[in-house]
Amino acid sequence: MIVSELRRQLEEFGRELIEYRDLWNGSLGESGLPDYAVENIDELKTRGSSLLRQLGRLRPYMEDLHSSWVFHHRATGTQWNILDMALGLQTIAVVKGPSLNALVDAVQIVLGRLDDYPAEEEFRMGTLVTTNFEIELAERVCARVGKAARILTSRRATKRSFELSDEYDVQDLLHALLRAFFKYPVTENPVSKSAGSVSTRTDLCIQELGLIVEVKFVKTQRGQKRIGKELAEDLVFYTAWDPLKYLFFVIFNSADLQNAELLDRFSKRQTINDRSFTARVINV
Repeated sequence: MIVSELRRQLEEFGRELIEYRDLWNGSLGESGLPDYAVENIDELKTRGSSLLRQLGRLRPYMEDLHSSWVFHHRATGTQWNILDMALGLQTIAVVKGPSLNALVDAVQIVLGRLDDYPAEEEFRMGTLVTTNFEIELAERVCARVGKAARILTSRRATKRSFELSDEYDVQDLLHALLRAFFKYPVTENPVSKSAGSVSTRTDLCIQELGLIVEVKFVKTQRGQKRIGKELAEDLVFYTAWDPLKYLFFVIFNSADLQNAELLDRFSKRQTINDRSFTARVINV
């Protein structure tokens, strides 16, 4: 879909979603908070059906542009996907209400992400918007490293599992996967770590593509601040690599972070130290 058309459809979806939310809020009655709407049922069904059809068309694009759709309910310790719970009339109010509010906000985040894409260029789901097929392939390989890891860490009972306990383990697995797809050399440490440098972490690069892949390993929820700081540092640090065109951050175990979607702010076209390149955060 062309970016300008995707934006138009998302803006229309967002407007109708706000109208639906306001109607639903006004349909709960005045005697406490019921489990379901008690008024305007027919209109809610009509509007909800229209929004569900739009969501069915837009959901793949929205999921590609926004990394986390999970709502964490701190009071109960439960969580759910807001895309599954925000629409329709069968969701209980204490789940539907927060889901609707979160979805309204998320649509605006998605629209903001689209600001980084040329209006008349095609947006292809699951890939960067680029004419370079090999970069798109590299992005898909990075995005699926978690699925490969699950196979290796759950082998047959008689076979030793491949342990993934830090960045170096994930880097080795990703290195092997990239080597399986690319004819170019995949090398390590494209920028030498000078004494006192803030960056001492792992990285892979394919010089012919101008690509660096940096792995971040999440161990606890408290890693959010550390990873955000490292990404900001790496954006500056890697501008010292002359071939740089693309910088991928692979966040392994990203679901363990408190707010993995906050890292999306780094996914955009960057210009630092007079060097322009595309940064991409890949949560796996």
